[in-house]
Amino acid sequence: QINLWFPAPAYFKRVAIILRKQKDYAREIGIIQLYWQLCDRVYEAKREDGDTAQMRTRQHSALKSDFQHRYDKAKQLLEKQRAKSQT
Repeated sequence: QINLWFPAPAYFKRVAIILRKQKDYAREIGIIQLYWQLCDRVYEAKREDGDTAQMRTRQHSALKSDFQHRYDKAKQLLEKQRAKSQT
């Protein structure tokens, strides 16, 4: 059995904050997508039936949703930045 853990969100969030301060929205989006990919890999590797699976599904959803607002905002800022650079 594979012993995997969901990645710690605090490290990814800190990097995303730093990238936002640097106005590097594309990389901020990339970091969030990387975090989501890693969560998905762990979730898929640990899929099981029963109560454990339900708990893991809730944990997986919660971890991913924590970053959704930041992701949406970064996409808006990136579009705004690109539009400004084209004018």
